Formats: sequence, structure tokens, C-alpha cells
Amino acid sequence: METEKHNCGQMLNKEQLLNAIDSLEKSLFAPQEAEQQMFPILSTLLGIDGFTVTHTGGIGDQGIDFLAEKEEQKIAIQQKHYSNPNRSIGISVLHQMLGSMIIQKINRVIMVSNTKFSKQARDFVSQNLPISFELIDIDALKAWGARLKNIDEELQAEAIKWISDLSQRLALLIAKDPNVLNVVEWRDLERLLAEVFSGLGFDVTLTPSSKDGGKDLILECTSNATSCSYIVEIKHWRSGQKVGASSITEFLKVILRENHKAGVFLSTFGYCNNAFEHLTEIDRERVRIGGQVKILSLCQRYSKIRSGIWLPISTLPEILFEQTE
Repeated sequence: METEKHNCGQMLNKEQLLNAIDSLEKSLFAPQEAEQQMFPILSTLLGIDGFTVTHTGGIGDQGIDFLAEKEEQKIAIQQKHYSNPNRSIGISVLHQMLGSMIIQKINRVIMVSNTKFSKQARDFVSQNLPISFELIDIDALKAWGARLKNIDEELQAEAIKWISDLSQRLALLIAKDPNVLNVVEWRDLERLLAEVFSGLGFDVTLTPSSKDGGKDLILECTSNATSCSYIVEIKHWRSGQKVGASSITEFLKVILRENHKAGVFLSTFGYCNNAFEHLTEIDRERVRIGGQVKILSLCQRYSKIRSGIWLPISTLPEILFEQTE
């Protein structure tokens, strides 16, 4: 029996999965080509539930084209692919499969086809058989794929919630002890401060980790009936590197180019002595500088708001700029 274990790197995302199913329905594949097309589809769908899929099709496959395994569980899968889309699968095919599976001591079977199953076939599998039969046509395969789409979205939402929860906890820990910053990675600090600014009342956009355009956070708020936008750049180099003049200059260019009201540059390990010498008085109104003290202050304000023991009396811009230079 020829076998080919599916490589996890070939798992399909939801768009690839639905396209592969669509191709299986509309394209004219030879039986072996259809199996190759089906292989990653089944591996993806069954992989959700922890199964590893092996392609066993070929000469002497004993009616099993794919085998899905998880711990002590085994699912035998047979694929039927016909060039005539109007051909239905009858009960005789199921009788053959039933006998083969009983001999091989397999108690769960999936039969998947690009055509419909006859009423007699569906009635047959609803009987009290010694093995469990599941009949899956193209419509059922599409419905299965749509379920994956929903699971993807649910998992993404759950992941976002976990990241948010972690950011909240880290902010509260830093509020108690700023030394916690020493074990926080740079991207985690960006997420953490996004959560903090959101908790303080800003509308926050966390920019992508690469190609962020010279800013890590975009903050928006309304002050004196006017909508304002600010940007925040965060440097958290655990090597202890200090920020130099070139970084400040580039940050100012972003503020001016994108027409933000102002920006705050935060560096956990400080700045070089000449970092601000080139800034004019007007520039210093647009670029504000902060360090660990500012980050600690933000986390402490956030902690008080979360505990319900502090109500802000300052405006959001005032909160943003306090303890900055």
C-alpha cells in the first residue's frame, strides 16, 4: 500500500480551502488527481480536531484512500470522483466498503464524493450498522469548510482577547514595580501601552510591527470639541541603547508629514546628550520626550482607573504630555 503522510506545512487557510473545494467541484480531474486535490482539504478539516491524515490510495489500497488517526482513533476515508456530475452513488458501493472495513477492524468511515449520494445510500447509513458511516458530497464539504471559517474567526477573537488580557496584567505589574519592564519584549510593550492609552480614554491604533511608518501608536481623542490625533513612538532596546538625534528628527518628520497635532517619543533607556539640540522651540511643542518615569506614570493611572479609585480631571492631551519634556 502506498502511503504519504501529510506535511503540516501544507495546511490550507480558509481562502485556500474554499478555493480548493470549488476547484474540486468544477474541474475535470482524473481519479488520482482528485485524490491529490482532496488530500490537503481533508488534512486541514480533520486537522482541526487533531487528526493526522495519511494518503493511502493506490494499488492494493483495500478501499481506503486516506486514513485519519488520532491516538487510538482511526477514520478510513474513501473518495469517489466522477466526470459525470449527475451520477449518484448507490448502495452497492457502501456494501463493498462495509465488508472491507469489518475485515480491517475499522469502525468509522467517511465517504466523500463530488456527486450526490442516492436516497437508498443515505437510508442505508442511517441503519444500526456495525460501523459508523458519514457521507459527504460537495455541498457538505463546503459546509464543513464554512465551519472552519467560523472557527478561524473565533480563534482569532480568542487570541486577541488573550493578548489584551496579558497587556492589562503587564500594565498592572509595571504600575507596582517598574523593574518588570526589564523582562518585557519591545512588541509586548507596544501592545501594553496601546491597552493603557485605550483604558485612559483614547481611540488607539497599534501599527504593524514592520513598516509602521515611524510610529507605533496612533491616538485620537476630542479636546475642546476638536478632534485631535497624536502619535507615539516607543523604543525599548533591552541592550540599553539610547536614542539619538536622528530618531527624533525622523519622528518629527512623521508628525509634520501626516499632520498630527503632536507626538510623544518614549525610550525606556533614555537619550543621547545631543538628541534634542537641533530642535527649535516650535519643534519642541510638536515633539515631547518621555522615559521610564512616563511609562510608569501611565501604568499607574491605568491601574487606578481599573480599580475604580481614580476619576480623570485632566484632559486627555494633558495626561498624554504630563511628565514629558
